[in-house]
Amino acid sequence: MENTKTKKVGTFTIGFCLILIGIAAFASMFIGIKVLKYTLYAWPIILILIGAEILYYSTKENITLKYDLLGIILLCFIFGVTIFGSIASQALNDYIDNRDYYIEKIAEYTQTQKQLDCIDKINN
Repeated sequence: MENTKTKKVGTFTIGFCLILIGIAAFASMFIGIKVLKYTLYAWPIILILIGAEILYYSTKENITLKYDLLGIILLCFIFGVTIFGSIASQALNDYIDNRDYYIEKIAEYTQTQKQLDCIDKINN
């Protein structure tokens, strides 16, 4: 009877990608690197690493492969949260940097809305 080991494919990939996401988030907070750009461009790395893991362990004898599906789902969730947080952060920074412009546009919109309300009252 042969001794076969079960190896979860994706564990290394998930750990490696979590380290990269952590480094990117740290860089975003303290150095000012835009995480969204690099996160969006880096997602194929996950596929490459999982594929490399599968190829590596499939060549080993006495190893049965099992996919770490929960870990992969968790990694996708973390990527989604990172992207959402980066978009929200960039939008807030844009608003803060251009606050006067937005206040002026809101005032123009409010004035236009008041004029339209007056026209509606006259027509009714």
